[in-house]
Amino acid sequence: MTTDVLASAVEAHWRRSSCARPFLIKEKTMKSLPDTGLFKPVPSRTEAKTDTTSRIARQIQDLEAKERAAKTERLRAARLAQEAEAPAALPKKIAAKRQKKG
Repeated sequence: MTTDVLASAVEAHWRRSSCARPFLIKEKTMKSLPDTGLFKPVPSRTEAKTDTTSRIARQIQDLEAKERAAKTERLRAARLAQEAEAPAALPKKIAAKRQKKG
């Protein structure tokens, strides 16, 4: 898969999951139950696939960002080294402007 396909899949997932949540209750108002592992939600197959796709897309984007930053640093260092080696160029003389006749 390409990065664009994965990014669009991730974007579609976030659009679907950003719906209003009317039953959201603050944690302070409810007493928490002990974690017995009895009521753990099991994600559906589509949710599991979407989560996997999202995770992989983030990994790909992070890798591309690291590669881009490394390339930028390498090119910047090469440019600065080249500028340090090159003699300072003399500024060009600006030709006097001629007035138009007529």
